[in-house]
Amino acid sequence: MMTPQPLPRRTSTPPHTPSQPAGAATLGLSATSTRDLHQAIERGLPTTSIKTFAETLQLTVKRLLELLDLNESTYHDNRRRGGVIKNGLVNRHLIDMARATEAARSYFGDLQAAQRWLTTPSATFDGKTPLEYARYPGGTEYVTTVLARLEHGVYT
Repeated sequence: MMTPQPLPRRTSTPPHTPSQPAGAATLGLSATSTRDLHQAIERGLPTTSIKTFAETLQLTVKRLLELLDLNESTYHDNRRRGGVIKNGLVNRHLIDMARATEAARSYFGDLQAAQRWLTTPSATFDGKTPLEYARYPGGTEYVTTVLARLEHGVYT
C-alpha cells in the first residue's frame, strides 16, 4: 500500500497595497488608507483639492464646480473660512471623479489622453462624459469597467 504524499504547502503573497487609496493622489491628499480618506471626507476636503484636480485635468475651477454641483460663491466662502468643503456629497463626487481619472490615466498611460477621454461625451455614457458619469451612483465602477473592457479589446 502506498503512503499518500503530503500536498505541497501553498504560500500566498498578499496583494500589492497601494501607498494611497484611489483618488487621493490626484486630489493632493496625504491619505494612506481608505479609512484616512473617509475621515478626510467627514472632516471636509480642502478647497485646494478642487484646484489641484482642476489643474490636473486642465479644467477651469468654474467648470469643475459645475460638474460637482457646487455653487461658485459657496466654494469661495469655504475657501476663505478655513479652506474646507464640508458637503459630504460634493466630497464623494470629487473622490469618485478622481478615482475615475486615475483609472483612465493608468489605462492610457498618459494624462493628456486620459483627460481627452474623460472630457469627451460618449454614447457609452448616455451622451455624457466619463467624468460626468463618474459622479452618479455606481458611475465610477462603470467607468472603470469600461476601461477594463477596453484593455481586453471589448469595445463598448
